[in-house]
Amino acid sequence: MRSRILSALVGAGAVACIVGMGAFMGSCSEVESCARGAEGCIGGPPDVSGNCQAGLVRNTAGTQCVEPGEEGAAPVDPCGCKANELCRADKQCVNVCINPTNLPARKAVPPPCEALAGEPPYTFQEASVALCYQVGVRRAELCPGSMFNPITDCSNEAASRAALLTCPLQNPDCAAALCKAARDRPCAMQQCQGNAQPNCEGVVCTQSCSTATFLNDGLCDDGDLSNAASAVCAWGSDCGDCGPRRGTAPVFDRDIGDPCTDPRQCGGNSTNIASSKGWCVPTDLSIDLYRCVSDCSQAGETCPAGYECAQLGQDLDGDGTANDPVTDNFGGVASACFPLQCGD
Repeated sequence: MRSRILSALVGAGAVACIVGMGAFMGSCSEVESCARGAEGCIGGPPDVSGNCQAGLVRNTAGTQCVEPGEEGAAPVDPCGCKANELCRADKQCVNVCINPTNLPARKAVPPPCEALAGEPPYTFQEASVALCYQVGVRRAELCPGSMFNPITDCSNEAASRAALLTCPLQNPDCAAALCKAARDRPCAMQQCQGNAQPNCEGVVCTQSCSTATFLNDGLCDDGDLSNAASAVCAWGSDCGDCGPRRGTAPVFDRDIGDPCTDPRQCGGNSTNIASSKGWCVPTDLSIDLYRCVSDCSQAGETCPAGYECAQLGQDLDGDGTANDPVTDNFGGVASACFPLQCGD
């Protein structure tokens, strides 16, 4: 083994190379520059990038460079990734804190047409904004050539002005009724601007989510990567929150580092955690970005430098705080490699 020969040489203070044996394919300079205890060398800390030299690996604590297979050594990375990178199934390395360039364009999520239970009733302005969103997201998807910019099209002033044409008394119930009508209108009856006719080919838009509590709650839950918060509902069945979908459901087969909305896309299996390969965790909350990261639920599984193995949480009590662990019926507790450098 290259590192074992290097260790013997450095331990003896030798600087000669033994290339003739064919065992060490490095160079004299590589041996000379790697003194025991030095940064990146046997017994020393990893270098500033978190890496070790000459075939050495970090220990499980990430504090010292050791030989592969030595007691306390972290598992050998089949990708040969640098610190802060995770290894994909295709042997490619990815840093999930670097935002991907292939993210789908974010789509607006329509707010509910009425205030949710326990919240103050909508004002006319709030109901008008919800109406504007419901109309806008549908026209953008169904009406050829139509565009929707919620920031400008549905500003408080613009939305209220449009709603006043039908609700001159500024009645919030009137605006809410219009909002529901727009939300539930079939594609073929969509009101496009001018003489344009809606394009309904391949459109899926129903209010048939199997979990009724997820309908019209202001969160999209059909698994789409552009604006979904989860995949609790089937594709296109949470249309009030997601807007119309066109085509087929996204494939549940994402690799480490890919954007995601649901653990199943990353190989996470909450019914048998031991079979899981990865999980979907937040990596950049400023843009609401979730990505697939490696599973580390089993004993002996570790994460590279820059990542921390931590339990996944779920909001079992519905209070908006995910503190409860993800467990299965076999005693498994789900953990994933959370990136430290991306922030909390």
